[in-house]
Amino acid sequence: MINSKVKLVSFMGSLNPVDQIDPQYDYWRLIGLDGVVLTDEKKKHPFYPNLGNRVLVAFQISLAEMGLLSHNKTPNSLWIHILDLRELDCL
Repeated sequence: MINSKVKLVSFMGSLNPVDQIDPQYDYWRLIGLDGVVLTDEKKKHPFYPNLGNRVLVAFQISLAEMGLLSHNKTPNSLWIHILDLRELDCL
């Protein structure tokens, strides 16, 4: 899956946040955007292990310019659950 182009089709298994959320954590706004999987490493979310493994995805936009936080060393990247991604065909 490393270097695969993917599209975010949901976030945390849903299309919208369940509760009111601070805008800097409203990653649901990224739904529909493309990114690239940066690593084969997979991690479970410490608070949501039932959602399965996550992979590190770099988006082609600036998260900071969208007002979103990212705590990763790689700019514009987030750990995203695999179930929230659709691999894009590369022709």
